[in-house]
Amino acid sequence: MNIYQKGFTLIELMIVVAIMGILAAVAIPAYQNYIARAQVTEAVTIITGLKMDFTSAYGITGTCPTNGTDGFGSASDYQGIYVATVDFGGPLPSVANSTCSLTATFKNVGVASGLSGKKIIVAMTVGSVGSSQWEMRQSITQGNISPEFLPSSLR
Repeated sequence: MNIYQKGFTLIELMIVVAIMGILAAVAIPAYQNYIARAQVTEAVTIITGLKMDFTSAYGITGTCPTNGTDGFGSASDYQGIYVATVDFGGPLPSVANSTCSLTATFKNVGVASGLSGKKIIVAMTVGSVGSSQWEMRQSITQGNISPEFLPSSLR
């Protein structure tokens, strides 16, 4: 008499569940890092969009623009989905020849756990002939954000 097996044995099901658990243990942390990197990219994009207008205002007035003046909005006017504010500031002591800075602060809720309330700071430096350059690197952010979340230009 032939007996045909219908379905899976308990051992086969346990093997499948174990494999799924191993895959999830690897994939979930990698996905969370991917999400955090995407959220950091939003802050970098907002800052990059402000750099040209900010530099132009500095060239016209000779001073660093501040939030709410020179045609710029308040710090909260530049918020994004993950960024709470972008503050305009003066020179950074940690950057030689810096004249002005932009600081993007992440929201406290709705962002990856490693970014909550953290900041990305970039500095504008002026060369000897009056040309300006923006410094974006991890030393300016002063280690506030884990390097694994930063784009390669900020590491």
